Amino acid sequence: MEIVSPRRAVIDIGSNSVRLVIFEGPARAPIAVFNEKSLCGLGDREPDSGALRETSMADALKILRRFASILADENLASLKVIATAASREAPNGPDFLSEIRRIGFEPTLLTGEEEAKLAAFGILSGAPEVMEEEGGCLAGDMGGGSLELSHLDRGAPDGVADLVSLPIGGLRLASRYEGNLRDAKKAVNAAIADVPWLKGLEPTTFYIVGGAWRALGRLAIMQTGHPISILDHFWLPAERAIELCRLVEQQSVESLASTPGVPSRRAPTLPFAAMVLRKIVSKSGAKRVAISSCGVREGSLYAELSPEERAEDPLVALSQHYAERLSPGGMERRRAIFDFLSPAFANETSRQARLRRAAAKLTNVAGLFHPDSRGNEAAVSVLNMPFISVDHPGRVALAAILFQRHTASEADFPAHLHTQLLDDDTLRWTRQVGLGLRFASDFDPVGRTVLPRARLSADQDTLRLELERGDRDYLGDSPRRRFEKFAGSLGLAPKVSSGADWL
Repeated sequence: MEIVSPRRAVIDIGSNSVRLVIFEGPARAPIAVFNEKSLCGLGDREPDSGALRETSMADALKILRRFASILADENLASLKVIATAASREAPNGPDFLSEIRRIGFEPTLLTGEEEAKLAAFGILSGAPEVMEEEGGCLAGDMGGGSLELSHLDRGAPDGVADLVSLPIGGLRLASRYEGNLRDAKKAVNAAIADVPWLKGLEPTTFYIVGGAWRALGRLAIMQTGHPISILDHFWLPAERAIELCRLVEQQSVESLASTPGVPSRRAPTLPFAAMVLRKIVSKSGAKRVAISSCGVREGSLYAELSPEERAEDPLVALSQHYAERLSPGGMERRRAIFDFLSPAFANETSRQARLRRAAAKLTNVAGLFHPDSRGNEAAVSVLNMPFISVDHPGRVALAAILFQRHTASEADFPAHLHTQLLDDDTLRWTRQVGLGLRFASDFDPVGRTVLPRARLSADQDTLRLELERGDRDYLGDSPRRRFEKFAGSLGLAPKVSSGADWL
């Protein structure tokens, strides 16, 4: 049976680029299956009049006609077309939007406040854990024409306590000051001085998004030798982020353009984006800077969700999505496995429980591969899935669990799983969870036959498996061996009972 996932699309007519993203997957964790942009430079406007340049508009309309052709045969559940600072501020912006309508699109021209709200929603959608941080977090979306800042806090309506849109986007600064960082700094200082809630906020994390800031993230990954290249939830301590920004500010455009990972057309804006980031980190007192993969586009989808949908865990939702497409067995089986094993992990943290729930859903994600390669295929797949709301150690922990789930004895993890990002206690826990999944999957391959009736319990010395009398035949030699290894990984003695009898 074909599993159909509704497709939604967003066209973002920004100050630097015009982009089409087509999303599939669960509403709470959309997956970008098509993502194309053209750097049209709409924010690089005529210096005297502030009008959009004819060449920039022509480039934008050209790529929009391509997007219209691409979408003509798409059966979309929704299409959003949004225009931001450049179209909003230019005197010929209304004429430009009229040309877009002639192509067949209905663009929504966002106000500065609306753009800031959607940017906040985007970061909140990709990092809902900020609601658990005391005092919330700071979020920023660096566009070509404007910078959207928000204070996210669980006590505020929709999670957004404060927000502001500032006219200090990277392309705007680069165009206006033409490499003169000293004068640009004055403009940036003046802009952020007008944000009273920013000074002394001292959030644990400043989540950032936007092309120029993502480019800084790529530079940081290369500079630090970080083993995972995925930008989402990569973070730096504030002092390291400030150090990187100062370094970039001192580079010439030519030097940056020749740097691996930096698009040449992004190089002129990068020193300005670095300077703005440094100023915001310093003024806010943020303790660390983390990259988010979710911004205005994802925020526009999040805005349409019900409160119940927003409350869903995006990591678990996406794990379920992949399990439905790649794993034998149904949702009841994966839920039964998680519930069955829970008594053995009574002392786990909420973070561990969340990862274990995702791992239970993914337990057979490599079930269609050759048995000899399932461990590696599952681990590498999970390491590189487009998860949101999970940091890099969390990705590695999931990969290690799935590798162990397909390995008979306690695993020696291969180097490409990057388990150096985990401490010894977490590594031990991943082996325990993996061996638990291995036992449960073998004990009840269907997952809804005996698991709902069997019961695990643990005390200081013993892991007990209690079966109903009619279920004792389920415990063959292979499941028994796997149960014994699972108990051993927990440092417990295995015991099995059926009725009043010990087996």
